[in-house]
Amino acid sequence: MKTKHLSGPRISGPFKYIKINNVSEYKEGFNCIVVEFLNPDYSLLFGKIDLIMTKEGSKLSHLSLIAMEYGKSIIQVENINKFKKTGVIDVGNEKIEIN
Repeated sequence: MKTKHLSGPRISGPFKYIKINNVSEYKEGFNCIVVEFLNPDYSLLFGKIDLIMTKEGSKLSHLSLIAMEYGKSIIQVENINKFKKTGVIDVGNEKIEIN
C-alpha cells in the first residue's frame, strides 16, 4: 500500500489500530487511529496514540504541525478503505501491511 509521511518521526513496527470518524469513537488499547481527514480534535488523543493514518491531509495542516511538536507521526495512506474497523498493521520503510 502506497504511503506518504506527513509529520513526526519515521516509525516502524506493528500498531494496533482503530478506524474512527471522531474523537468520541476512540477506545482504549489502540496506539494508532485511521481517519478520513485530519482534524485538530484528534490532538486530544496524543497521550494515547503514536500514529495517525489518514486518507487526506498535508504537512501544513494544523494537526500535522501539532503532531510534529508532540513527536507523533502522521502517514497519508493511498487507500484506507481496505482497513477493517480494528486490526494490526506493520509500518516500515514507507510500506504498510495489514495483518
